[in-house]
Amino acid sequence: MSKRRSSLVPGLVLVGLGLILLANRLDWAHLRWYHIYPLILVALGIGSAYSIRGRGHRDGVFQTVFFLTLGIFFVLRNYDFMHYLYIDEFWPIFLIAPGLAMIATVLFVPTEWRMLIPGGALVAFGGLLMADEMGYIQIYRLSDYWPLILIAIGVSIFFKGFRQAKA
Repeated sequence: MSKRRSSLVPGLVLVGLGLILLANRLDWAHLRWYHIYPLILVALGIGSAYSIRGRGHRDGVFQTVFFLTLGIFFVLRNYDFMHYLYIDEFWPIFLIAPGLAMIATVLFVPTEWRMLIPGGALVAFGGLLMADEMGYIQIYRLSDYWPLILIAIGVSIFFKGFRQAKA
């Protein structure tokens, strides 16, 4: 049963990709690569979601959230639902996607709470940089904010010492 289940999603992804490419080659649809690759990322995310077994299991959680985050971002970008960003402008999504995936892993497996701090840091830093690239905020001199790293390290040391004192 598990072998049949594991071959179902890749088979459907290949059939779907083949149909899209065939429709493009026969001029039934005028899709270009920038229309297709976000859908492939979403399909990979949905395929990975199929392997999630539920709370307490981390199988497939990271991949699902990572691919869905990238796929949804590129669908929104390439299908004109949001301002078109060029490659030198959208790179912070590659910080946000693994950060969200780490946070999602903690939601499914609470014992993996160590992933929460780096995941939150990646989402916060990537979100800040993405907001700057999209023009929502202005970070003129990022070098002015480096003491935030010291503050974050100090807070983590404080909480670590506080937890050890309780134990």
